[in-house]
Amino acid sequence: MKKEELLAQIITDYLEPQTLEQNYAWDISKLLIDESNVLSLSRQEILDVKDATSAFSQNRLLKKIVSQRLSNNKLNYELLHWIIKDWGGISAFKNPADNKKNQTRIESFFESLEERAPLATDLFKIIPSLSKLSSFWDPENYVIYDNRAIYTLNYIIYKANEKGAGLKYFPIKGGSRNKMVTEKPIEILIGKYNRSAFYPEETAYYIYCDLINALNALLYPGHIDEPYRTEMLLFSKIEIPFRAMNGKLDNLKPKLRGKLKNHQMQKVNGLSPKQKYYPIQKLLANALSEGLTTVTATIGELNQQIEKIGKGKLPEVAYKYNVFWGNDFASKTHVWKTAWLSQGFVVANTTGVVNSQRLDTDPVPSEGTVSFQFVKKDVFAENGLNNTPLEKELEIDLESLYEKIRNEIKTNTPKYFSIMLKENGALVTANEILSSTEPTDGFTILLLMGRLDLTLEFFIVNSPKYHPLFAETLLNNAKHRIGRI
Repeated sequence: MKKEELLAQIITDYLEPQTLEQNYAWDISKLLIDESNVLSLSRQEILDVKDATSAFSQNRLLKKIVSQRLSNNKLNYELLHWIIKDWGGISAFKNPADNKKNQTRIESFFESLEERAPLATDLFKIIPSLSKLSSFWDPENYVIYDNRAIYTLNYIIYKANEKGAGLKYFPIKGGSRNKMVTEKPIEILIGKYNRSAFYPEETAYYIYCDLINALNALLYPGHIDEPYRTEMLLFSKIEIPFRAMNGKLDNLKPKLRGKLKNHQMQKVNGLSPKQKYYPIQKLLANALSEGLTTVTATIGELNQQIEKIGKGKLPEVAYKYNVFWGNDFASKTHVWKTAWLSQGFVVANTTGVVNSQRLDTDPVPSEGTVSFQFVKKDVFAENGLNNTPLEKELEIDLESLYEKIRNEIKTNTPKYFSIMLKENGALVTANEILSSTEPTDGFTILLLMGRLDLTLEFFIVNSPKYHPLFAETLLNNAKHRIGRI
């Protein structure tokens, strides 16, 4: 069975495609009246849309009308702004007619579509908004990359992978305004986030549109030119995967950054009410008193609480470096971490918060979310956080390797290797690097400098005692990269 046929069968079983028209609830009748001057709708067009029997039918007619308008001028900025801001509900999106940055983004996006070129990072970062434009401009080929639809599709892919399909998932970018997406991320089902399990961001949108078109032909054979039907179905059925994950969040192994030990969870003193990050500590303490073991808050909400006590906002490093959200005790100056560690919580997930390429002038990712998870003492033992003696040796040796790199490579030192060690520990870091389809930037730098002997790959291949810690395929990956086979 082809992957499309398997996915279509699972969608039919779980989402009931025949219920689309009664379940899709994006009512636009009032919006059409308020904004008819922007859309330039004729009286008959307004009546046709208002007389439609369902929200689905209204939106179906609207797509055809707007598509006709954009076919004459796809860079009608007033209309494009209306699609994102008014129809799409993204009130913060500035009118590209007056905002050069948004104008450039939209132009680059359409140029990329015409050439089917990989999407730049800054475009995929806002793909939920930009894809609204392409879905109206060419509704027969492009659909909206809405985080809710992606969330549901990833769940369907997960169910297919339970049957051995071996399919990749679609990345969810830029956080989400939907609490379901942020409170129960797909990683709860598939395990720890692994980039290789997801499609690359630069091509994910094209793969998604192609897949939706193929699925739509199977689910709605009488409407093969309306792929948005399948996208709308996924969008309207988000509660199904959300409910399926009930009771599973507490079983999620947190992504523990740094060296978190059992006894340290018991010995951390809390912050005083006068300290900047006390509001985060109070938020978690209150949640625990109410029996909540998982707390998800947006950056906007955290900043609002800190501002209330007159302490400003989270620093820029909170949006640029994962280590800010660490769970380690390596530095006594990182006092903010005690806000969650003192209450028995760890940072289990950050979505749409950290961007290593961020500039200080970029807007605060207020919709990004941080998930804190309470960790009982006995959970540490169950999760195997106390490394074996061999793993501890590996950790010492990799830290020594980085020190050697830093001492012998005076410029362009691959710093990300050190960050990964602090965040994930030695074994997880090594597995992630060796399982990636492409070598890291650090590997490339060392290769160009003629210092393959300082790479992780070289070290692992030439340290037989650590081979039992790694799968044979990962060891072969390392050998390939250094040219041993």
